[in-house]
Amino acid sequence: MAKRHDKGEEIARGEIVSAAAALFAQRGVERASLFDIAASAGISKGTLNYYYASKELLVLDVARELVSELTRALIGMLPHFSRDTAPERAKALLAASAFPDEGGLHAARLFIALFHEAETDSDALRAFLIRSAEKWRAALEVGVVRAHAPLGAFCEEVFELICEAAARRVARDLNSM
Repeated sequence: MAKRHDKGEEIARGEIVSAAAALFAQRGVERASLFDIAASAGISKGTLNYYYASKELLVLDVARELVSELTRALIGMLPHFSRDTAPERAKALLAASAFPDEGGLHAARLFIALFHEAETDSDALRAFLIRSAEKWRAALEVGVVRAHAPLGAFCEEVFELICEAAARRVARDLNSM
């Protein structure tokens, strides 16, 4: 396998993160080996180790990428709030923006795999997801205040709502099989 050191670190890291995300979504974090991730990215395990000294560092980069996507979706949803937005409508907007049909199943499965990893094995990932939920809550509160919408409880529940949206998205796919 060709080494990717000369491709540029950002490109190589992006390819590794994409390969890892696909395997984590498909198999779960625990069952996706570094060897499998390297093979999927088209690199040697040694090259993977050059970019990521541990699986936990790779998991954190995958989580950062997913959280960035979810944050963009969440921020994109904020203009839809008004003082007339009911909490149930806000929940529906969140579910629709967090895991849309195109690519949503992959993102939902990845979110569930990362959440499971955070709950069972990774203090660093757990801390990262908690910080992310706090940022999402703050973003929602700012959007809600600007819209004068009565959604305070919704802001407090944002992480749980994203978890529920991920589970519903995966269940919808399983039910369609």
